[in-house]
Amino acid sequence: MEREALKLALEALEDLPGFRADIDNAITAIKEALAQLAQEPVAYVTGTYGGRFTYAPLNPAMVLPVGMALYAMPPKREWVGLMDEEIRKIHTASFGKDIGFATGLTEAKLKEKNT
Repeated sequence: MEREALKLALEALEDLPGFRADIDNAITAIKEALAQLAQEPVAYVTGTYGGRFTYAPLNPAMVLPVGMALYAMPPKREWVGLMDEEIRKIHTASFGKDIGFATGLTEAKLKEKNT
């Protein structure tokens, strides 16, 4: 239910004309929320016994094999923005072209820096 609501909001924002910075911030926030929802845990630690952790699978029908690695979620990365010089280069490259061209260059550079 929550995932579907976020996907609908994301689709609506991606097609929305308007001030791109606000829309892009909202799109980024929704994509981060969807990514966190996609990383569902398979088990929780329930305690310790004999110096070892005990765990309980979230799905009682799931059998977790002995020796299976359980991973923690990766740490959240800090957003990296554009430096003034990078912004000047994008403005220079898009001078005389439509706003979509400048937006595309900006989005490509930000994606490159944050992946």
